[in-house]
Amino acid sequence: MTDKVISEKAASKLYWGDGRVAFIAQQAQIKSMLAEGYSQSAIYKLLQEHLSGMSYSQFSYLIRKFYKFFFVYKFLYVFFFSRKYF
Repeated sequence: MTDKVISEKAASKLYWGDGRVAFIAQQAQIKSMLAEGYSQSAIYKLLQEHLSGMSYSQFSYLIRKFYKFFFVYKFLYVFFFSRKYF
């Protein structure tokens, strides 16, 4: 009886790193949504079921880790090209 309960608990647990693997699998979609202007929280809510139980803080960490240069580039593009030069 106890073995069955333990095996059910073990089967329902996620393995370490599953969230990161799911994030990388959704990477193209996340990048396109960021480029379209979606916020991190909106992306997380839309993709939450595909992220294998990843917390929002882990999702936010991976966004910063993988898209650090994307945000810098986007900031510089907006800063330099949205101004009108006389």
